Amino acid sequence: GTTFSHVGAEPSEADLRIEQMTRNLMAKNEQQLLTSLKKEMAKATDKLVAFNGYPQNITRLIRFARIVNGHGRQLVLDKRYYQLLKAYLIQPLAMTYIGEGGITIEQINEAPHQYALQVDIEDLTALFAVKPGLYFHSNGMPLGSYDPTYEPFVRRVVDYGWEFVLANAGGHASPNDLLLVNRVIKPKLVVPWHTYQPKLYGEAIAAQGQNVWWPSYNKTYYWSQLSEKLGAKNEKN
Repeated sequence: GTTFSHVGAEPSEADLRIEQMTRNLMAKNEQQLLTSLKKEMAKATDKLVAFNGYPQNITRLIRFARIVNGHGRQLVLDKRYYQLLKAYLIQPLAMTYIGEGGITIEQINEAPHQYALQVDIEDLTALFAVKPGLYFHSNGMPLGSYDPTYEPFVRRVVDYGWEFVLANAGGHASPNDLLLVNRVIKPKLVVPWHTYQPKLYGEAIAAQGQNVWWPSYNKTYYWSQLSEKLGAKNEKN
């Protein structure tokens, strides 16, 4: 129910402060994001580009690499990601890493327009050692304003001189899609979860005529106690 967290939600004070420091590509889906990144790369002809993506989204990282390769740039990866992509790829990419056998910070600073830097939250040394340029935060860590480390991170990046661009595309199902899934599957019972607004999510499901149950906070439940109440006494645990 992730997307129900944002339905009718007002931006927090942190969101408003972050909005003043950043630019948002406002991509609604993966394809829109890739199109926007291509346009951004076409304009960023003389500066270094950095990319902080969701750690498990290797596909987006590879697509970004192909975009920057198409603009004559080599992708500079964290060495662990370099090794991962090297084993993962079917078609080769122009990529390297910082360190022995790769390149140096000095080489990047001498020709920033020839490189794109992948950012790993676990090691930000390079991000604050190179000449700042255009920084894409693409569902990378930290994830958002609900994380207390997010706003300080944004401020640190901006204060160093990077142009902070929000290049997010969550990939979560829309509220309408979530409701459609429930209508199609027709579960006997739905427990709304993984959302900051479980009541709103549950009420939308109930409005479809489906059975919803909200557990109480900090309470332990046992199937033997609940099965009869939920009309599932003969269902397996």
